[in-house]
Amino acid sequence: MQACWKRRVVNINLLDVIDLGVGVIGLGTTGLVATGLVSNSIGWGIGVGVTPYFVGRWYLI
Repeated sequence: MQACWKRRVVNINLLDVIDLGVGVIGLGTTGLVATGLVSNSIGWGIGVGVTPYFVGRWYLI
């Protein structure tokens, strides 16, 4: 039996990587806006870009 840290993940495709990146950017920006480290207008701008991406991905499944 392999150690848990030695196992490879093979079912990850490019869309999974892009989804992770967009999700991290969206959640990270939300956290930065909540703590006041970036302005609310930047948060709205990124949110306006992230939301349609995930809505589009939801309908493509």
